[in-house]
Amino acid sequence: SQMSRILKKQFVEEVNVYDAAIERFRYWFDSFDKVVVSFSGGKDSTVCLNLALQVAKEKNKLPLDVYFWDEEAIHPETIDYVERVMRLPEVRLKWLCVQIKHRNACSRQEPYWYCWDETKKDKWVRPMPTYDCVVTHIEGFKMGDSVPEIAHMVYGPECGSVADVRGIRADESLRRYQSVAQRSKNNWISAPRAGYNYPVSPIYDWTTC
Repeated sequence: SQMSRILKKQFVEEVNVYDAAIERFRYWFDSFDKVVVSFSGGKDSTVCLNLALQVAKEKNKLPLDVYFWDEEAIHPETIDYVERVMRLPEVRLKWLCVQIKHRNACSRQEPYWYCWDETKKDKWVRPMPTYDCVVTHIEGFKMGDSVPEIAHMVYGPECGSVADVRGIRADESLRRYQSVAQRSKNNWISAPRAGYNYPVSPIYDWTTC
């Protein structure tokens, strides 16, 4: 069974999780054509953002490419925070306002909803932002796609090999634990999507952020 292949946690004392995360970033900046950070405005992606900025500065690879999925129904304070990050000179942000599919827990008749649905502007939670970095269409996107299905398209194959940084921690859920517990070596690098986009998890072994 799948569960029988899951490796157990092994705690080591030779290196702490912060130093290990920094070394992972150094490896990605040295080994991939582009390192990008998926940034939600939450605590885990904030940690990843700051770790990436630290190593990008060390490697002279600023500005850092960062992308934010604006899912329309977002707390105003989170939007304020993302705006502050957007203004950082060391960050090159893509602010994505794309009609992606979400599960709708409020209706059995309509099990899905689409943020920024152009046919339902009267129901938008807030106006669409108008910054220069706002992206409303991704090459290859089709109505009905979800974030996992199109995330690799944000930085396409023209970018070469891409390390796509995610703030995933194994302690958050069994599913996330499974995603990083299939291999004993380099389990912080997942198999590539579309042959070039590698989801990477620098803080998968952090207990809290």
